[in-house]
Amino acid sequence: VENRECNSKYLAVVTREPCSFLKIAVRDYTRVVEQLEVKSHEEKLGVLTLCKVDSLWPKLSVERAADLIVWKKFKADEVVCHEGRIAPFVGFIQAGECRIQRQVSVLGADIENP
Repeated sequence: VENRECNSKYLAVVTREPCSFLKIAVRDYTRVVEQLEVKSHEEKLGVLTLCKVDSLWPKLSVERAADLIVWKKFKADEVVCHEGRIAPFVGFIQAGECRIQRQVSVLGADIENP
């Protein structure tokens, strides 16, 4: 808004696409963010549970490992690691599929080509 004073209640937003805004109190926003963080943490613990990690590690270590998980979305047909390189991450597929291009040896166990 032109000619507005600093810290006034008038704000302007320019969006690239049509969208909607929701006005909520700070207290409610904080509560929603906390609920989303708890849900995300539980999903991450679920991934570790499916991998049977929780049966081998102390509970505190599993909790810390869950805090380190970052969800990342990849585009279709995106290469996440090139041949001859070591991936800087461990990947879990939350949804979708992954094509393995060649057989690799991991801790002495062979993974077959699809």
